[in-house]
Amino acid sequence: MKCSADNSSGDQILGVTFLLLVIDYENKVRGSVNWTAGVHLESYSGKEFSLKVPMKLSLKSRDRVVLATEQVYGRESIWRVMNVRESIESYARGDGYVAPRVQKIANQFDPASGVVRIY
Repeated sequence: MKCSADNSSGDQILGVTFLLLVIDYENKVRGSVNWTAGVHLESYSGKEFSLKVPMKLSLKSRDRVVLATEQVYGRESIWRVMNVRESIESYARGDGYVAPRVQKIANQFDPASGVVRIY
């Protein structure tokens, strides 16, 4: 999957956790997967990159795929979308907009070297 990202913070981004949903023609979730990828992005910069989805998707002709960010790991902070699934399911169904709620916490887990640990 080809992506592009912009980092508008002063914190270097080290990784991102994604949620991917497969939505059927009746707007029901038919499958989902979460995974974390190392995405190194300097502060106040942008870049294009490729991600490998860690599963084989079995898509039907009328299925839709929706990708959302669950967490972003920075050297100093972690940003977590608290209602990511509710928000993207609502978007996929065409219901009223559910605004994502983002919580920012201090990154007390990753050393200054920038190595992202997955727990």
